Amino acid sequence: MVLVFLSCAAFIGLALLVGQAQPIPPRVAVLHLTQCSLPCWIGIIPGTTTKEEAVEKVRKVYGKNVLAKEDVIENPIMFRIWNEDTPDNTVEVQLSNSTLHPNLIMAISFRFLPFLESDISVGEVYTILGPPDGITPYDSGDANFLYTHAECCKTLWVHAPNRIDFTQIPDELEIYLPDEDAATPIAARPWRGFTTLDRYMDWP
Repeated sequence: MVLVFLSCAAFIGLALLVGQAQPIPPRVAVLHLTQCSLPCWIGIIPGTTTKEEAVEKVRKVYGKNVLAKEDVIENPIMFRIWNEDTPDNTVEVQLSNSTLHPNLIMAISFRFLPFLESDISVGEVYTILGPPDGITPYDSGDANFLYTHAECCKTLWVHAPNRIDFTQIPDELEIYLPDEDAATPIAARPWRGFTTLDRYMDWP
């Protein structure tokens, strides 16, 4: 059993190294997830960057036309990004504030389109972010990959009724600063690799 576990761990580690050595696909590169370190995204830092500063940074990276005037005054600020080579792979981005911090960006969300088989996969995101620190399984068949940091968190939501694997299309990736008015999260299980959701539900 120990040998099998070590073999699986070695295989996952090798797959991760090979994935990191490959060029990032255009549909993933358009997210700019490696431009700055957690919790930063294209210079936007949850809890620090104002809405006005965030809009300026988005337009600098994605062009002035990506955000219309009416989009900027909304909460959350919502817009769509895509790569010219894969225009069907559209990702909706949301920049959200909170009731306690109305002028600061507190969360950055990337909403994917799970119904597109050619969309960004869990495996592609995994090769960039690496293994999560933990996972929160839900009875509904959803799972939440947790990436923690001294100052914030990152979560990857996946709908996985049976098991979690590289080929699944994630629902949402969120970078956020824990907010005082947020609900208490469900306790996470330690990350033990790609396996069935039932096993995560049974593990402490």
